[in-house]
This record gives sequence, structure tokens and C-alpha cells, in this order.
Amino acid sequence: MRQQYALVQRLTLVTLILAIAGAILVFDGRTSAVHSQEPGAPTAPASAKATVVGSEMCQACHDEAITAHLQNNFHGLALAKLETSGKGHLCEGCHGPGSAHVENPSAETAAPLKLRAASGEGCFTCHQNKISAAKWRMSDHVKHGVGCQQCHMTPELTAPTRAKTPGAAPMANPKTQPKPHAVLNREPSTEACLSCHQTLRGELSLPSHHPIKEGVVSCADCHDPHAPMDEKITSDTCAKCHTRQSRPHVYEHAKAKGLSEGCLDCHRPHGSPNRKLQKLTGRGLCLQCHGNKATHFAGRVCQTCHRAVHGSNTNSLLLAE
Repeated sequence: MRQQYALVQRLTLVTLILAIAGAILVFDGRTSAVHSQEPGAPTAPASAKATVVGSEMCQACHDEAITAHLQNNFHGLALAKLETSGKGHLCEGCHGPGSAHVENPSAETAAPLKLRAASGEGCFTCHQNKISAAKWRMSDHVKHGVGCQQCHMTPELTAPTRAKTPGAAPMANPKTQPKPHAVLNREPSTEACLSCHQTLRGELSLPSHHPIKEGVVSCADCHDPHAPMDEKITSDTCAKCHTRQSRPHVYEHAKAKGLSEGCLDCHRPHGSPNRKLQKLTGRGLCLQCHGNKATHFAGRVCQTCHRAVHGSNTNSLLLAE
């Protein structure tokens, strides 16, 4: 037993000595590598931070049609004015500093410039006073890879089309025609929203619908596209247009705290097969909340008596306004 115990001690001591020796060798190797670089010896060049080169440098290489397009576009005119006054930059205001791309005009150096403009980060250079960058980065649009350009830019139809009338001039050669450029929209069109939210297209065609397709109201009148969807539609949103229904009343139409969605308890926001955007017709609409009144004057429509459905100033049972 004593011999076995002594053998174990010797093996443990040998293992400890080998571990210490290995650590010394590793440390010595690292320090020798550090000290091998004598003062004044050349080191690996650090990647220099990109700097602004000015729009004239960009226009020297890029299509002249882009420059002409910017000169007739309110966005381009605004950025050009900022560059002239020394308060901003025309091309690099959206795309970011371009010195790295000028030194090496490759797809690799162009990719960050395109990404900055497409993702919307370049837009906050000017629009951060109106749009919260923090909310935008948490929005569902960003989570699904939607940038500013996908809503605010639409293709300009400048491509030539073949004339169908007899004797008309032949279609021009597309190779000699200027490339179509995108048009910047201050406010996205309904089609821009419906291109992704396609399920709503059918709702907006129902007999009763908000006049969005008719151009009377827009999606942005109710929804903030630059904020998370957690900020739901409330009665205050509806009150911006429906002032008569939302005005204060002495006797309010009671709301179940924590359960009510306000106007959306009774109305569908985009479209409905029922009149006045109602979810249901007749008693069914009221019985969603007032199930205890199912046998109260059964067969009658509740609104026949309770006409002041949004509130009353004279009757607590909403029998009249």
C-alpha cells in the first residue's frame, strides 16, 4: 500500500512539473513574438475610416441620367442645397462616405453604400427629427427586412413601349434609352401597402369599407409605419375623423376594463359585409358583451330602443341622445 501511495505521489509531481514547463514555453513564445517587432518596424496597416469625397466625384463615374434625375427631384434638390451650404451631402448624405469606394471601385466597397441607403439608416441623417430611429429599429417592418425604399420608392415608367397604331414610328432601341429610375414618394400609396398586406385588399372591397382605395384616407392616417405594431389602434385614433361619435358624453357607453378594444369591439377597421363597418348585425353585435340580456325583448333589435349607441347626455340607458 505504501509503495502504491508513493508511486501516485511521484506521478502527480511529474504531471505538475510538465504542466508548469508547458505554460512557461507558451508564455515565452508569446513574449518573443511581441518583442520581435523592433521599434520602427512596419506593422499591418489598419483599415482607414472612409471619408466624404463630394458628389462631383460620384458623378464622374456614375450614369449621367442619375444626376439629371436628382436635379428634377425634390429629394435631390433638397440634398444639393444642403451640400452647397456646407450642411450636408448630395450622394453621400444617403449612401455614406465614399472614399473607400473611390480608392477601390469594386462590388465589395459598393455594397455598404447600397445597404446604408436601402436599409433606411441613411434616411435618419435628415429625418431623425420626425421619425424615431429607436421605434423604427423595433418595428415589424425592420424585423421583416423592409426598408424605406420599398415603400417610398416606385419605378418610373420611362422604358419605351411599342406603338400599336398603324404607321407609328418603330419602338426605340432599349439599349440607347436611359435606364428607368425610381421616383421618391413623400407618402406611400395604398398599393405600396397592399403589395405586402394582400389579405386586406379583399376587405377594402367589401360593401362597407373605409374609403382607402378611393383616396379619401390613407393607411398612414391610422397606422404609424415607423413604429412597432404593439402601438395598437385606439379610440383616439378613430376620434381624429369620427369626432361626433367620440365626443364626451354624460353617460358613456361602458367599456370592460382590460377587455375592450374601444371602437373595434363593434367595428371592423378595414371593411365589413355589414353596414357601418359593423362586425355583426342586429342583436348579435350587442350580445358580444351583453350576453345576460339575451332574453330581454327577444327578437327585437337593440338599437330600436338604445339609439345612442356611442353615448348619451340625457339618458343613462342610452335610449336617446
